[in-house]
Amino acid sequence: ATSDQEAHQKQAEKDAEKSKNRAAENAEEAKHGVVQTAKDASAFVQEKVSQGITAVQNTFNTGASTDRQANNTKDEMKDQASEGKHKLENRANEAKKTAEVKMATSDQEAHQKQAEKDAEKGKNRVAENAEQAKNKVIETAKDGTRAVGEGLEKAKEQATKAGA
Repeated sequence: ATSDQEAHQKQAEKDAEKSKNRAAENAEEAKHGVVQTAKDASAFVQEKVSQGITAVQNTFNTGASTDRQANNTKDEMKDQASEGKHKLENRANEAKKTAEVKMATSDQEAHQKQAEKDAEKGKNRVAENAEQAKNKVIETAKDGTRAVGEGLEKAKEQATKAGA
């Protein structure tokens, strides 16, 4: 009985030792897990910070590059504007010469058209005056006819009074 008890006790001690070792292993693994998670989190944060810094640097570099491009473009536009201005001035001078020639021709045509318009107006005025004169003659003739009719009527009345 004592021997059984001792055997049980030794077995219990062995089991306790195994449990203690397993607990120690589990604690060590957990500790490694926590450390690894902390390392991973730190690496992740460092990567994101590094990416942020890179993005800021890229943005700054892009801005500087954009400024340079803008200045270059501005210079090119000035050159093109100057070149365009000279071309326009040359075209304007050529157009002015052409316009002067055309204006001389145009002035002649305008005078001719004006003379034609004036002649047309004169013709219309003559036609209007003739129409008015005709209407006046007709009106005068009507007035005369009416006056003669009224005169005859009065003469008849007086003849009738004298005969009576």
